[in-house]
Amino acid sequence: MRKIIVSVAQIEVSPGAVEDNLDKGANLIAEAARRGSDVILFPELWLNGYPLERTQNTAEPIEGRSISRMRELARDNRIAVVGSFLERRSDGLYNSAPVISADGNVIGVYTKTHLFSYVGEDRYLKPGKELPIFEFPWGKAAVAICYDLRFPELFREYVDAGAEIVFVPAEWPRPRTGHWSLFLQMRAVENMFFTIGCNRVGRDESPAVYEGASAAYSPWGELIAQAGNREMLLTFEIDLDEVEKVGESFPALRDRRKDLFCSGRR
Repeated sequence: MRKIIVSVAQIEVSPGAVEDNLDKGANLIAEAARRGSDVILFPELWLNGYPLERTQNTAEPIEGRSISRMRELARDNRIAVVGSFLERRSDGLYNSAPVISADGNVIGVYTKTHLFSYVGEDRYLKPGKELPIFEFPWGKAAVAICYDLRFPELFREYVDAGAEIVFVPAEWPRPRTGHWSLFLQMRAVENMFFTIGCNRVGRDESPAVYEGASAAYSPWGELIAQAGNREMLLTFEIDLDEVEKVGESFPALRDRRKDLFCSGRR
């Protein structure tokens, strides 16, 4: 069995208050480690928050002070850390999720592929162009960020690349909370892997209200754990061997007609 313990940090994010958000994160990382967690997942832009017209000034490079501190926290607590922040590169700003291993190394970065034009993300951010798979001692993982959940093609790429679990940091507002839960479950069911989503709570300077509902779903689409609408550290255990067991017992992925679809004609 490949059992791991996961903690999901459903928190309220203070827009632009990077140090305050980091301090909150440090306490949660320590508590997740105390619970024996192998990995902790934070929300989307949990260091910076929205609205982007204000918080864009808080963007940093991967090599900056905030991610350096996250690496130290990961190493000191022997826990992997996932969550997105505003990354500044030479060509612009990105919504990026550095994946930090338990020894404090950035093993890779996923950058949000689908920008949410409905709220103008595309006016401030550039989209990612790569779909990395992250290899941990316990298995293969991938990352999708918030709006990415609406695009099943992304998750098909991940399952074809061998991902067993997809982490989804988000700032998914009301009144679309029902969509958030539905998409998390469907991406798990149709790809037969674990999906684990961390959504923030509270409100910011925009009219948006965030209701949490962070959750984890099994490869069979069963709800493993779910948070309410307040701050909490949700902790649970999963067995990654379940991915192979479900795939062997039910043939949906084997029955795909790749010859009829674009990914099969490359």
